[in-house]
Amino acid sequence: MENGLTQGFIDQVVAYIAEHPKCSASAIPGDKALVLLALRQLNRSGRIKGIIQADPTKIGNDKEGPYIADAVGLELT
Repeated sequence: MENGLTQGFIDQVVAYIAEHPKCSASAIPGDKALVLLALRQLNRSGRIKGIIQADPTKIGNDKEGPYIADAVGLELT
């Protein structure tokens, strides 16, 4: 996967969201850059919902499109 992101780490993020529905990205343990990459991948694959902007100034873009620096209200689909 990209930038050190592993399926095991993605699974940890999914497990955390399952145990803590409506959590924010900043509450998810682990390297924050990897958390954001995992959330972006989960969002692309339709596995999470409820991403709401906590702070509109934290929206950015990279070569793959928009990303969210601190999503809140995360739930699994």
